[in-house]
Order: sequence, then C-alpha cells, then structure tokens
Amino acid sequence: MELPPPPPPPPAAGRDWSDLLADMVDTVLCKLELPDFIRTAAVCTCWRAPALDLRRRGVYSFPRTPCLLYIPAAAAANGGSSTRSAELYCLADERPYTVTLPDPPIAERSIVGSSHGWLVTADARSELHLLNPATREQIELPPIATLEQVRPILEAAGDGGDLRGYEVSFYDGDMREYRAPGIYRPDELCDLLNIKAILSCDPSSSSSRRRGGGGGEGGEDGCGGCIVLLIYHVYQQPSFARVGDDKQWHWITTSSYYWSPYSDIAYRDGAFYAMNLLGGIHRYDIHHSRATRTVVLTDTLGYTLHHAYMAWTPSSGDVWRLTHLPEDEEELRTVGFHVYKVDFDSQDVVPIDSLGDEALFIGHNGTLCLSTKDYPALLPNHVYFTDDDEY
Repeated sequence: MELPPPPPPPPAAGRDWSDLLADMVDTVLCKLELPDFIRTAAVCTCWRAPALDLRRRGVYSFPRTPCLLYIPAAAAANGGSSTRSAELYCLADERPYTVTLPDPPIAERSIVGSSHGWLVTADARSELHLLNPATREQIELPPIATLEQVRPILEAAGDGGDLRGYEVSFYDGDMREYRAPGIYRPDELCDLLNIKAILSCDPSSSSSRRRGGGGGEGGEDGCGGCIVLLIYHVYQQPSFARVGDDKQWHWITTSSYYWSPYSDIAYRDGAFYAMNLLGGIHRYDIHHSRATRTVVLTDTLGYTLHHAYMAWTPSSGDVWRLTHLPEDEEELRTVGFHVYKVDFDSQDVVPIDSLGDEALFIGHNGTLCLSTKDYPALLPNHVYFTDDDEY
C-alpha cells in the first residue's frame, strides 16, 4: 500500500479542524500507529510536521510499535521513483506500506543507524544524513572527511578540485598504526567506515534545539542539542557531533584498539554507553568537544566476540548482553541468541533462558527492548533481528 505525501484536505464542509485544541489533538495522534498517524495529515494540513510548532513536534516521535524498513532489491535497477521508495512493514497490522523519500535516492544509500524514529544514512559519496521516514525531514551531518583518520583526495590542488577519493589512516587512540593507509573511492568509504550510529534524542524536538541543556536531555556540558555517536571501522572507534551545530566529527581519543573495538552503543540518563567485543561496558559523558570515559563493566571475556549487543529492559531496568548463536563459524547464519544479565555489583554476567514478556529488536538500529504488555502486537520472548554483519 502506498503512503504518498499527504494531499491538502478538501474544502471544509463544516468544522475547521485547525480550531481544535492542540492538546486534545496531540492526545489522539499519540495513540495512532504510524500508518494511521501519517494519514491524519490529509484531514488538516496543520497536523503535518512542517506546520507543527516545536512544542508539539514530540507527537511524531511518541513511542509506537516499531516498523521494519527495507529497500526493495530491484529499486536501484528500476530507476524512476522506485529509487526513492522504501517499504515500511508495520508490525501492528502486519502489512507493508510504501513511502517515497527525498533525495538523495534511498536506494543509493546505506543505512548505518536508527533511533528516535530517524535513520542515519550514507549517500553515494559516503556523506551522512539524518532522515525521518514519517515526516520526510532530512538533516546533513558533518562531512565524513572531518573524521580524524580520513583525508579527502582532490583532482586539483586546493579546496576547489573535484573529490577523487579518500585516504584513510589506521591508528587508534594510542596513536599506534596497525596497517598502512588505504585509498578509497567516495562510494567505497561508507562500506569501510560505518558500523553503527545512534542519536541522543529526537533532533526535531524542542528540547534538542534549546541551548544550555547539554547532552540532549539535560546533561552538564552547557551546549544542549541532539548528539549523534558513530562507531566507525578504524578499529571500531567512536566519534560524535552535535546535530546542526558542529561542522566536524569529534574523535573520542580515550579508546584504543586493545581497549575497545566497540560493537554496540546506547544512550541513557544523559550519557552514551558502549559495549566492546570483550564484553565490557564504558560510559561516555560529552563535554563540549570532549568525552570522558568511565568503565562501568570490566571486560568479562578472555576472547573477542564476533558481535555483541546490549539492551535495557523496560520492566526491571536490567541490562542484557546478547550475542548471535551461529549455525557454524563459516556461514555465520544465526539460529539463536545467547542472552546474559549484567551484574554490575559482581562485575560479571549471568545467563538467562527466557526474555519473559519482553521483545528485542537488533540490527543497525539502536538495540531496543520493549514490553509486549505495552506493545501487544509484538510477540513475547522473541528477537526481531536483521543481518547487520559487516561481512
């Protein structure tokens, strides 16, 4: 089913819908699942995202049953509008919907993250954009060439030459270089670099736009705004940028190749948490252009995991660590998951054999754990996952 941009409403035969009390409208809109929510904009143009004042933009990021987004394999080959179309599979009504998204064409992008209803995408030149598939809003992130280990290669001398490619150096926070620099075409860089990105908050919300709040949700750095944290494949190190404010990525130099090739990240209580492949969890507090690290869980493994995730449970506030259970080590086909509860007091993990009423979402998205009591369309004790393996 196609979900095109909502058309303007027909001439009102009676009531002017724009006169309804905003708080009452918001109460209704927040209870609708995504497809019905998008359709409401055909009733009144003032209910569309661009028309809503900043205080009311939260209705677009209000928690709803997740949708699974995918790009049809034939989209890029078909040309025309199909390169701008993606499929949203709504788990609430078990139906697919087609959404048309703005340029650059979604079929030419890689999706490297998702949180708060926004996608983090890399275009054909490996530049990163935030994209909201419900509102079709789009925000450019700082140039990829401002990452610490990336340098642009231009056709001619100076800044005015055409971009020919990038030189990537492979050193970590200890300034140790483990391999020689490599040269990559603009369209190759995103496949090399980007592993996962998440946001501290919804960048369109009023709280993310204020100044003086810090960390996106009342932190202490005195800057405010939404922060995006990126894990990239120079030894899976992190960098961050403030959406709309920064002109560059800030390298978090407290990490090193031996300390922390990171696998998953989350934002909670005003800070970012990163899980490394040795099972440790590090908290990062952002202060202006710097980050400070606190080890909240020491490495629990004497070997490196292939991939790991972490999730906070909504019912108890426990932290779970998850790893794929492959069919065999060569094909890397997932047939299940190992799940462990993190015990911060003992600095260890304990295996669990059931998720109870919880459901997990794992992939390029920010890892989600949701209660099926709050989201009855989801299956309890189930993991919804996508193939996000770099290989």
